[in-house]
Amino acid sequence: MSTTDIPPVSEVVDTVEPQTVEPEVLMWAFPTIEDPKDEDSDQSEETDDTDGGPTPDWFLQCCVADHVEEFKKRDLVEKNFNGYESVIAHPVFLWEPGEEITYAFLPGRYSGTPNQREVVSKAMREWTRYANVAFRQIFAVQDSMLRIAFNPRDGNWSRLGTGALRVLKTAPTANFCDVSEDAAPSAHQRGVVLHEIGHMLGLKHEHQSPSVAGILTWMEKQVKSYFKKKCQWPDEMTTEQVLKPEDVSQLSNYTHLDLKSIMMYPMPSSTNTLVSGTKGITLPTNDVLSVYDKAFIAIHYPYLTGNPHAPDWTFERALREIGLGDMIHEIVMQKFKEGDWRGIRDKLPEWYFQQRARMNLVVMESLA
Repeated sequence: MSTTDIPPVSEVVDTVEPQTVEPEVLMWAFPTIEDPKDEDSDQSEETDDTDGGPTPDWFLQCCVADHVEEFKKRDLVEKNFNGYESVIAHPVFLWEPGEEITYAFLPGRYSGTPNQREVVSKAMREWTRYANVAFRQIFAVQDSMLRIAFNPRDGNWSRLGTGALRVLKTAPTANFCDVSEDAAPSAHQRGVVLHEIGHMLGLKHEHQSPSVAGILTWMEKQVKSYFKKKCQWPDEMTTEQVLKPEDVSQLSNYTHLDLKSIMMYPMPSSTNTLVSGTKGITLPTNDVLSVYDKAFIAIHYPYLTGNPHAPDWTFERALREIGLGDMIHEIVMQKFKEGDWRGIRDKLPEWYFQQRARMNLVVMESLA
């Protein structure tokens, strides 16, 4: 595909009902988060893991990132693949602007109700108001790029960007454990789905951005205690999921810290202190896309011939919202007018470096 021959983005299309397959295809154990009610069970055997009562609240609140050691090799076609580095730093893990991303709901017991499937499809449409990609549901599971399940015992998670293409065709690339089967979703449930679809598009956790180091200091003991209580995570998991920042040598395309990002974990003020002082700040629950979420995704997946879904969200507006300086703004706009989205992605690390230095100061001043 050339940089100028970008196909139009179509609406998400819901098609036929899923078919039934053998249950064992859909039984997935989660090796990192154990079921507290059956700690000695053999997770390699098929069990009715939904009959043990309601899923505990702690399990519904925790997203497992794709870089966690036990998780990243699960169900991969290439067993020697070592997981994913920063998707933004390696454009191979970003989809192309205008690309059609096909998805299917895995058939069987965890295929989801019509209500659950619509919640996911609606969240996809929300992201494509700003990201120039097309999510399209198909019936042929083996031909789909993404495969979605609603296993209530498998947590909320998604593979990162095009890393989903490395997963076995019989296995899920994303799971939602807490979407209401029939009732309208709560704001929190919608937020969780938006968060996971952010991962589908290649976004990583905001609280692990290298930008955190210049603004917040994690209180390691308190952070581990908080996530042990909230998510039943061992300390090693919390280190991987929260405390360990992305490797700056691998991650170059990141902006200033966005505390309102849908990709940010909520945490109490006891888990951190401001670098500029002694107090901590509460990291709120974010259930909607932030302005910077919208701008960042619009820059990486630009609508080159106008945005049909949110006309006021032009590429130029996204640049201004993200805070690029006037000189950089002019350079980027020239590449945009030329249809050179690859050139834009190639230069973003350099442009973001200058943006971070200025905008992180603004964030610090707002928190002082």
